[in-house]
This record gives sequence, C-alpha cells and structure tokens, in this order.
Amino acid sequence: MITSSSTSSCKPATATWPRRGSACLLALALSSSLYAQSKAQPHVHVHTHELDAPASANTASTSTAQARLPTNSVYHLHVPLTDQNGRTWQLDELAGRPVLVSMFYGSCKFVCPILIDTLRATSEQLQPLDRDRVVRLLVSIDPARDSVAALARLGEVHKLDPARWTLARTDAKSVRKLAAVLGIQYRALPDGEFNHSTELILLDTQGHITARTAKMGAVDAAFVRQVSTAAAATRP
Repeated sequence: MITSSSTSSCKPATATWPRRGSACLLALALSSSLYAQSKAQPHVHVHTHELDAPASANTASTSTAQARLPTNSVYHLHVPLTDQNGRTWQLDELAGRPVLVSMFYGSCKFVCPILIDTLRATSEQLQPLDRDRVVRLLVSIDPARDSVAALARLGEVHKLDPARWTLARTDAKSVRKLAAVLGIQYRALPDGEFNHSTELILLDTQGHITARTAKMGAVDAAFVRQVSTAAAATRP
C-alpha cells in the first residue's frame, strides 16, 4: 500500500470532459503550436560565420525528425523544459524511449505526493533491466513558484534519483498546451492551491499516448503490463 505522510491541501479535480475530447484538444493544440512556430522566426541580425550554419543544420534536423513522427504525437508540441538540474531541453528530445509523464506542483501536500509514490511503485513493478528504459517525467503546473531550486529540493525530500527522475518546469503558455494535449485539467484557486486531475500517462517511443491510469495510492496492474510491454520493446 502506498502512503503519504503529508496532510491534504491540494485538491484533485473531478473529470468532467469527455475523454474523446482529448483527441480534439490534441489536434487543436498541435495545429496551433505548429502555426505559432512557423510565425515565430526572429528577425535578428547575426554574424553568419557564428550562427547561420549551425542554426540551419539544427532546424533541418528537427524538422526531419518531427516529420517521421505520427500526426498525433505529443512531440510535435514546441515545449521547452528546464529540469531540477537546471538543464534546458525540448520535449521531443525524449523520442525513442517510453515515458511515464504527469503534471503536478511542488507545494501540493496531498495528491501530488501520492502521485509521486504511485509512479515510484509502478516503476518498481517493472523488470530490473527495464526500469531505466522508461523515463519518469513530472512537469509543474505552477511555474511561478516551482523554480529549478524548488524542484531540486522537492527531489531531495522525496529521495528521487535525478538520474532516473525528471522534475521539470516550463512557461505558463506551454503548461496550458501540454496539459491540453495530455488531457490533464487544472485551475488555480484563490488560496494559491490548484484543482487538478491526477493521472499517469504512458507515451510510446514516438510520443503517442498509449495508456493512462487515474488509480492513485495503489498500483494499477493493467497499466504496469502496458508499461512493461513498452519497455521490453526497446530492448536491444
């Protein structure tokens, strides 16, 4: 049984959106993101010998990689993330590995610690050789308070090995886009807490949502089997 020593202060949302709405949100969010990226080319004068060639090569590489992804891949979203070690990277860099992802916030005293414990227990159910094949990613819905230092402290409190766990933050706009695509609902409350849904979501190697569970406080055996299958598929 999974337990938490903290008392309740954050509030799980009651799911009210039809699940099929997530597919529509995914299509809308992805199309909006891609359009925004196409319009976001900066008009900046630079020295060509310093930046032009590397930037062009990087852009071409990213475009080629994204072209190989399925149309409903989460990795089409442009979401910059900064982890608890201060490293900044793009969400689509996770392509090629199964990912267990959810969203949380650091000052949550009840639901989010249970989420972390459930993710830990789920990972422990995997075969030892498969545990490190699965990325564990938790993205904050509270970037105003969850700084890099705050995320690092949270990892220490929960004894999360930074080599195996990624706690990340992004900007508020990207939080909204990612939450919409993952089908996670949240809203800020007047007291500074958040009302939010709590789920573990499995992304396959191409960023497609293949499974999810809202069962918290205990291991969902069916979900573990799906994660195990995804991890085993990446063995050499």
